[in-house]
Amino acid sequence: MKEVFIKTLSMGIVLCILTACTGRPSPSTYSNSSATSSDSNVEADNKNTEPTATGFKNLTRPYYSVLGCGGESGYYETRARDDGSANVTYIDYSSQREIYLCNAPGCAHDNEGCTSWISAENAGVFPLISSDHLLLIHRTYGGEEGKQSLSRIDAASLDGSNRKTLITFNNGERLGDVFCTNGESLICSLTTLEQLPDTLESTFTLCMIDLNTGERVDLYVEDTTDGIQPEFLGVTETGYAVLHSSQQTKTESDFPGKEWSEISDEIARSTFHQWEKIPIGGNCCESFYEYTGNIQQLLMADGLYFYDVNTKKLIRISVQDSNIDEVADFISTDGNSAYIDGKFDEWLLMSIRHYEQHPNVEYPVAIESCYAINTQTKEVKELNIKQEIAEDRTIPIMLGQSATDLLLITDSQTDNVEHYGFEYSIISKEGYLNSDVAELRKVSFIEDGSNVS
Repeated sequence: MKEVFIKTLSMGIVLCILTACTGRPSPSTYSNSSATSSDSNVEADNKNTEPTATGFKNLTRPYYSVLGCGGESGYYETRARDDGSANVTYIDYSSQREIYLCNAPGCAHDNEGCTSWISAENAGVFPLISSDHLLLIHRTYGGEEGKQSLSRIDAASLDGSNRKTLITFNNGERLGDVFCTNGESLICSLTTLEQLPDTLESTFTLCMIDLNTGERVDLYVEDTTDGIQPEFLGVTETGYAVLHSSQQTKTESDFPGKEWSEISDEIARSTFHQWEKIPIGGNCCESFYEYTGNIQQLLMADGLYFYDVNTKKLIRISVQDSNIDEVADFISTDGNSAYIDGKFDEWLLMSIRHYEQHPNVEYPVAIESCYAINTQTKEVKELNIKQEIAEDRTIPIMLGQSATDLLLITDSQTDNVEHYGFEYSIISKEGYLNSDVAELRKVSFIEDGSNVS
């Protein structure tokens, strides 16, 4: 679940559908160091670079297995049933209990009269929370017999009632991984693939959906070949959608006679990255930062964070004005990969992984050093609460948060088959920052038998 960032993308031609913008430059036009650029070939009068909608929050992240979504008071997710149907459930932060999203006394939660039930032909759904909207995202790749063939989004009240279809997408349109909202609109990406005799053509679309009417507006469209597309990272709080593309500038052919173990690090360091921004409601797409290196990244409301595995620096880039801020330096930390888990208040959660060979263990054991970094004061706290996965010790993944508490995955290799092997815990933000294990409050799941409703 943590291998969520690595993907090589082409530097194809960018098309803005509302006005002409320059295409992406070739990586060869940039030096092998960080730089900024803008689309100087476009007449200034033709460019509307200011967002007209702001206040966005990123609900999911690229290439991440979506489990559910947290609101201010609790966490929503779906649970599969033996017959192929599913239920929406709710974990209340204050009581640490999971319940079906249904208030009907004596309900069996297995038919359309239940506000939590999802039929087998519509299963494979995950919930998102946007202000007072519960959104049920139906992603489908089509072609599976007996399943809904078109992707769609249903909207309901937070208690599961008043469910209705908000929007149904066109045949062949596949929803991406990232969804962002400001309470009024939902931003997401779509992919359309077409297999031609000699190539795979695709269309990448960034669209905005009105959460009250279901009206769809396509903000940006890019046609590509070979099915390789830009990566949608999310939307900043100030209203800029961010796209990422990357390309390796060195390959095995550049190192004749060398083993992969000798060259893999150099190849990873040679990866060229480019980020572009699209103002929501504006009419142009422009590059705001380029970098060459082996990085792990995450877009947050206040900017793009990335960690360079080789320089061991955590950097924040302002999407709005391309300002660069070095947030932390981990030069004394041993590690060859990293993971940025998210942010609560001013604290960014990150782990750096190294491997150890343990007695009687056949594989290299993953050990992560976990940190909370204050993005304002630059203070770094090492966190000792970790998730135990067999011999591996990794960061507890943050699922949701309230004003005072965090919902964490504190184990993901248990006998709890009904809940995908996960164990969740609630802890206060202060308790987590202080690594106070005694503060962890285990979530009671429905199958525990103590809270069946």
